[in-house]
Amino acid sequence: MRCSLFVYLFIIILSICLFSAMGLAETDSYNKPGIIIRGERPKQMVSRRSMTATEIEETTASLGDPMSALTIFPGIERTTGLTGNLVFRGLRPEHNRYYIDSMPVPYPVHFNGEHMVLSTRIIKCVDVYSSAFPVQYGGALAGVVEITTDDDVTKFGGSIDVNMISNSLFFRVPIARRLPPDENGDFKKATNGYIMFGGRYNGLKYILDSMIYQALHPKEKRQEAGNYMSDYKLEYWDYQIKAHYALDKKNSVSVIGIGAGDNEFRSIDNDRDERKLQMFHNQGLYYNYRGDRFKNRLLLYNSWSDRRLYKKTITFMYLFELTNACMRTYFGSKKSNPNMAGVKNAFEVDLIKHHAQLRGEIEYRYTYYDFHGKNDAGYNYIFIDTSGSTGTPYGIQIHYPYSIHINNHSLGGYLDNRITWGGLEVTAGARFDYLKRSNMATIDPRGSMTYRFDSGTTLAIAGGMFASFFQDNPEALFDEDPQYARAHYAKPERAAHAAVSLEQKIDLFTLSIEVFYSYLRDLFETYPHMGRNGSFRIGLNRGRLRSYGLEFLARKEKSGGPITWFGWLGYSLTFSQERSGLFLPAFVLLDPSSPLVIGSLGMIGSLYGNDYYNENMYWWYVHNIHIADISGFRWINAEYERRHSLKIMLGMACKRHTVSARFQLYSTFPHTTILASCDLFGGGSPYIPVYNPKRNTGHFPVNHRLDIQYDYKWEYDRGYVRLYLGVIDLLAPVNNTVNGYKEFNPLIPYIPGKNPEKFVSHEKDGSYSGLDGVAPYLGCEITF
Repeated sequence: MRCSLFVYLFIIILSICLFSAMGLAETDSYNKPGIIIRGERPKQMVSRRSMTATEIEETTASLGDPMSALTIFPGIERTTGLTGNLVFRGLRPEHNRYYIDSMPVPYPVHFNGEHMVLSTRIIKCVDVYSSAFPVQYGGALAGVVEITTDDDVTKFGGSIDVNMISNSLFFRVPIARRLPPDENGDFKKATNGYIMFGGRYNGLKYILDSMIYQALHPKEKRQEAGNYMSDYKLEYWDYQIKAHYALDKKNSVSVIGIGAGDNEFRSIDNDRDERKLQMFHNQGLYYNYRGDRFKNRLLLYNSWSDRRLYKKTITFMYLFELTNACMRTYFGSKKSNPNMAGVKNAFEVDLIKHHAQLRGEIEYRYTYYDFHGKNDAGYNYIFIDTSGSTGTPYGIQIHYPYSIHINNHSLGGYLDNRITWGGLEVTAGARFDYLKRSNMATIDPRGSMTYRFDSGTTLAIAGGMFASFFQDNPEALFDEDPQYARAHYAKPERAAHAAVSLEQKIDLFTLSIEVFYSYLRDLFETYPHMGRNGSFRIGLNRGRLRSYGLEFLARKEKSGGPITWFGWLGYSLTFSQERSGLFLPAFVLLDPSSPLVIGSLGMIGSLYGNDYYNENMYWWYVHNIHIADISGFRWINAEYERRHSLKIMLGMACKRHTVSARFQLYSTFPHTTILASCDLFGGGSPYIPVYNPKRNTGHFPVNHRLDIQYDYKWEYDRGYVRLYLGVIDLLAPVNNTVNGYKEFNPLIPYIPGKNPEKFVSHEKDGSYSGLDGVAPYLGCEITF
């Protein structure tokens, strides 16, 4: 289904008008909700977006998943558009950090990317910081997700949720004690604590996906196309548990445990088999003291993980495609165990009640990394050219060992002072971090200033310096290469953020606009080379990223009337560029006399001039293009830059019925175009693609996405029953792959529009499983 851009703009303008008109009409008809006073410490406003558990469930097509719901905010995307990790303002997802009640969560998403590993049932609210986050968050350079768990458990209850994506079960059990009899001799009970526990499983989903795939792609058609997937299974499970007990009015203890497991199996006809396994468990033990003027929280936490990969290849062509011109082989098995444990103690003192507060924290973290590999999964081949002018044979081979054990120790903390006077709030603090392996320390000042006017207007500004040690980054893919974790020569990655926001509240409306600028430097880039002492080094701190732009957000809350409208409207303009800063390679990856290199140089000479390859490196057949990046000193479009993004969600609740829709109009992620092909061995196939040396300059036309959902709810004294159905990405082309740019076929040369086939994509790398993009869903939720 295709519509012109004018139709999209008309829909947008009409939606904005309806959003305003209906909301204003409603606020005149019904009473406004009362003011809720909470005893929580005020949170930084600039660059922060928040969602309660109820709002997450109300977000169209989120299926109660926080990761999907949070993308309704401007400037927040996912790595593949529909699924994957979060992307803040075009920056890399490995620079994010995730916390649950201040406990770090190394693996926030199931590796299929559809769901977060945490069920909404245990969540009270989620705060996301897109930049300029407060001083208590260390190690993050791009964004922070802080999840606060629910603590309102006064009676037994729970929920059951069954849908086409996952099935979940959750319980809440209060812990009560019997009080002494009152003056009438009656006995009463008081709640001293509670236990919450539950879990999810998606076994039904991959069965449905397999049935749909077999129906849409019969075996005969798969064989005609060649090397189509014959079997695919993906299942995951997760669990959450929290226990809390109050020792007295000031002292309490809490325990949180979360865990998840993933199992993915792929089988390609006459080609290869792959299996991925992942499991992790997080535990946190809290001791809380809450006095009148002093608060303290001691946290002991631990996370242990088991990540495994098995690959079996059958054909040479798959080996060629996977190694990208035989540079890196990759079959066999490997096992990776990135584990961590730590202790942190945080305190808060009211120096002047209601006017001045001092906060601080000290944290020690120990990370233990264990890696084992078999066959070529334990190797990373590098060929170094030693021929020179003497004709010495090339091909010195360096590889990583089959097993490696790495220990890292880090120390961090902060001091932060908040002063409040009338509507003015000023926060200033500094954070320090130290890593033993590199023997380096960082000190980063941060601060914010907020003024709240009586008119409901809030003006805020925040900024500061930020640092991260790459060696113990839980978001880095250490299971891909253990050398990153023991790179003693890697310096801290650094960043600077600044943001200014203006917010206005009008009845049930909240309007905000924010301008931001982020600059990341000393990013660790993959660049295998020899150090001055002859030791092998995996990379350099040469990368840079910058992101700047503006965001607008309008929100309409529900009223108490029988018919109520609600929704969100957001727009973001984001410019995000990157620069690897890498030199020309210190080695030649292949024999300069090979047909591949000769053909490549000849093709390059015909396209760009005979001297082109003397100044640049032919990086297009390298597995990681940053190893030989001819754009190393140029600012290019960042991988996750989405320059324009408009998001609208509107919903109407009428008694038992709720109807909502979510529409998005956005520019695509950039990609590198293919200009030609090169004969690999001479005299015939296979071929390799020749990419445009100006990376990430290609863009697909403006894309769109439409999700719809309908809910019907029966409410009872003990809870409710809710039926819901909807469609994710309703406008996606049915029966067509939406990979954006199909892979280059090495058996035939480059043919524009056919090899690879170019077409309008809804997203960067994929979509929800189901009808090849369009994903209908149906579910039932029971609470009691």
